[in-house]
Amino acid sequence: MNRHSSRCFAPARTVGLMILFASTFIGSSATAADDDDKPAASKAPVSKSPIIATLNVDQIFKVMHDEGYAVEKSEDGFVKWKIEGLKTVMFVAKDSKSIQFYASFTDGNATLKKVNEWNKNKKYSRSYLNDDGEPCLELDLDLEGGVTEARIVDFLSTCRISLDGWYNDVVK
Repeated sequence: MNRHSSRCFAPARTVGLMILFASTFIGSSATAADDDDKPAASKAPVSKSPIIATLNVDQIFKVMHDEGYAVEKSEDGFVKWKIEGLKTVMFVAKDSKSIQFYASFTDGNATLKKVNEWNKNKKYSRSYLNDDGEPCLELDLDLEGGVTEARIVDFLSTCRISLDGWYNDVVK
């Protein structure tokens, strides 16, 4: 058998394509293997935003005020927030590791059936009738492990959207 037969060696053009394919495959395999060896945290994009693990009333007030919300600090240690004429509050936990949005109304047509329907279909809020039969809405943001200011701003937006839907679906 001739050592240059097609069974032993591929033509030069085929060899070139095989080398190109192999180098591409090996290069991508090495990159994928390197990524698998890295911890999950090192794969995530690096955030240039500071991580916030605790908040006080002054800090949440500043974020809300800077976002253009109608807010004022209460003497009792929470932020009063007026949304579309509705009065709500933002509480900061005693350990400063969470914040809670809260709304309650003394008038309206809330029923247990409407409250249950809200809770069944919504995932980021909860509603209930308090001891006086008044409808309440709450949303919480856990800061444990840290969040960015953008996450807090997104939470505020979620509170506004939830309040609007809840007021129309449960209270009215």
